[in-house]
Amino acid sequence: MSIWNPILQAEEAHQARELIESIAADLVYPRTSPWRWASELEFPESFAYGDAGISVFFCYLAQAFGCARYAELSSLFLESAFTSIGRKSGCRNFPAGSSGVGWAAEHVRRHLPLLPPHDFALRLQTLDEDLSEWCRKSNMSASFADGLAGLCLYGAERIPADSARSLLSIAVNRIEQASEQMQIGVAWPVSAPAQDEIRRVLPSLDFRTSRHSTSLAFGSAGTLGALLACSSSGMPNSRIPDLVNRGISWVLSSRLDSDLPQLFPTVVGVELLGRPGEWYLGDLGVSIVLLGAAARFMRADWHVIAVESARLVAPPKGDRSIDLGLSDGLAGKAHLCNRFYHATGDEYFADLARKYYSQLIRTFCATDLHTPGAAVATRSCQGLFWGTSGVGLSLLAAISSLEPSWDRALFASFRHP
Repeated sequence: MSIWNPILQAEEAHQARELIESIAADLVYPRTSPWRWASELEFPESFAYGDAGISVFFCYLAQAFGCARYAELSSLFLESAFTSIGRKSGCRNFPAGSSGVGWAAEHVRRHLPLLPPHDFALRLQTLDEDLSEWCRKSNMSASFADGLAGLCLYGAERIPADSARSLLSIAVNRIEQASEQMQIGVAWPVSAPAQDEIRRVLPSLDFRTSRHSTSLAFGSAGTLGALLACSSSGMPNSRIPDLVNRGISWVLSSRLDSDLPQLFPTVVGVELLGRPGEWYLGDLGVSIVLLGAAARFMRADWHVIAVESARLVAPPKGDRSIDLGLSDGLAGKAHLCNRFYHATGDEYFADLARKYYSQLIRTFCATDLHTPGAAVATRSCQGLFWGTSGVGLSLLAAISSLEPSWDRALFASFRHP
């Protein structure tokens, strides 16, 4: 389906718009929210947790609602993010670092061309060169959360800039060098910092038996998504199709039985609590990348597996605390089901998306900020991955005919070649 259609109508669409506008009203510039904590406090300029992601939120509101004030706020938050990374050094990964801020800058300036220029073109070229140099020298992982995949995602958004082509060439070569030959296909090992990050979510995890993950955040799905982003941007690289084919072969060989709580294991060979419906660490993230690969390389077999997997894991299981966020909560599940519907035309996913959106609206509006719980964590944050701006973007995609191309940052869609 080539046209984006709003899937919420009448009263639910009205409720969603009211909620979006209330989220926007709470996002004042400069941010003074007393609720910021953890990553939102440590990386206030970032794409996942801070001003860069909020800029993308206001960019889409400005286009969908025709509001000049939202465009102005998008510009202000973006300039704040870019200025902040200019004063920092060290963090270059996509969720928290300069590559994610750069992605937001490139994406926003393409969608809001009347923004004040802020010399973004020159500043982005300088960022390309910095990331290329870091990519040459640093021994980083291939993952999305902390490595090369995030650099590829940024570079693919920057094409056709020559400096971005150079960055992508270096990053893809490094991804190929980091691949490990498995019994079937190739995989990329989980980095030591990522192992620590996963243990924070899953404290009982032991990496002594396995170092590989299928997940989008830390494993092969995110790396494959990065290669797809490169290929879809029009970057010529004859090795990408073979690398994607071998990487997907390994991911599919790691798929578990359908009666288990999770189809694509967060860590291969280790039994963990299932996280099937999540984008960041769960099955929906893997499935959406498979769907994109099937479309890019015209593989009907991958398409069938992606859709079958999503149909198995997308329905709510009702056995976990409710989170609201884009990364691993109701907003993310609703949006990915919405994207599956628009990619396949299957009304099953549209109906499921509507159920998630309905639950999201009810839960968000009923949540008391003084009551502990996962939903409160989202209400307390404003960032894109785990906070209210991500909830707002997901809801906007349900009521607007504006295609949510911002979800290229989730590997949920890709640029047309």
